[in-house]
Amino acid sequence: MLQLKAKNLALLGKWWWRFRTEPNIFWVKVIKSICGQDGGMGLSRAILASRKISTWSSILMIDSELRKLNLDFENLFIKSVSNGNNTLFWKDAWLDNKLLYEKFGRLIMLDSNEDALVSERIIKVPAQKAPTMQNNWLPQKFDIFIWRTLLKILPVRVELDKRGVDLESILHPVCNNEVETV
Repeated sequence: MLQLKAKNLALLGKWWWRFRTEPNIFWVKVIKSICGQDGGMGLSRAILASRKISTWSSILMIDSELRKLNLDFENLFIKSVSNGNNTLFWKDAWLDNKLLYEKFGRLIMLDSNEDALVSERIIKVPAQKAPTMQNNWLPQKFDIFIWRTLLKILPVRVELDKRGVDLESILHPVCNNEVETV
């Protein structure tokens, strides 16, 4: 019985992975038209269980099923941004393997399109080392913050220490337990 459950989880995981990596396939487009751009991946387990799309709901619940076995399915995979046409700016883990809408929850409310692609938000400028944000949809402060984060030049203690700035400690000044990083 255990082998059957493992095989079922593996097959569900395969469809979950195909949804995430093959956005131009017909069945993926159908799911997105029914459940939204993220396919309902952000929905809670209770909402998924109540839906009538039982097969797709089972695929979406693969993450919570594997968490019961102490496996973090979502974080086993790293999203490759490439040209940004297949990566959601807010809802895919493309920057430091974290979702930007979780990291910057209040900023997403300022965006008129929560399902925007990375390619719609970041414009690469060839003369610079890193992509810059050139949009009017967010305050300039955020543009500068993202630009500095990508270049790893935010003045956090770890980066200042790398540049030879003499500091008492590189530990976070509030908790004094962990290194202060971005």
